[in-house]
Amino acid sequence: QTSATLNEGPVLVITKPLTLTALSGYRPVLAAGTSISATYAASAGSNWSLTLEGFTLLDGAVNVQVGGGNASVVLRGFDITNLTQSSIGAGGGANSGLGVRNNGSGSLSYEIDRNRVRLAISSFSQPHAVSADAPGGGTLDGRIHDNRFSSTGPQAASFVTVYPQGASTTRVYANQLDGGMNTGLTIFPGNLAVAHRLVAVGNA
Repeated sequence: QTSATLNEGPVLVITKPLTLTALSGYRPVLAAGTSISATYAASAGSNWSLTLEGFTLLDGAVNVQVGGGNASVVLRGFDITNLTQSSIGAGGGANSGLGVRNNGSGSLSYEIDRNRVRLAISSFSQPHAVSADAPGGGTLDGRIHDNRFSSTGPQAASFVTVYPQGASTTRVYANQLDGGMNTGLTIFPGNLAVAHRLVAVGNA
């Protein structure tokens, strides 16, 4: 219940399922250089959820890593005011401002919505706005919508990247993209032997 600037060190570490949201009328700010890293592994077949909502990051990233079980993840209402290569520390292993990764063999259902990410990168290898991947071979089922992405750096940005290995469904809609753009949406399935479904509509 604060709108103050919080200095949680280089990484705010989360190691269990939880809901962490700003109360109505408040917007906590994480100090420049602070990222959020959430990692959890449940036993096979166990369901768990994580919701993070309503924070401002001055120069940081949010990274969620699923180690096991069937996860439901929501990243909502973040304002990343300046995403650069230096933003991607221990909290940004997915190389993006907002990243989800399924390292397990279970399912990951995710929703990334109503966020604002401002990129200022100088190389194509530097962070994307949003990324989702599944190197462990588990499934991805995601919605990326109603976000605002902008790019002001010397390198045109790639805004949304999805790299599934297991079966996947990806819905990308009602996002606003502004500034220097290399690619708006990239999806690169690593396993063509399973089904992949993409719906992209109403992005501008």
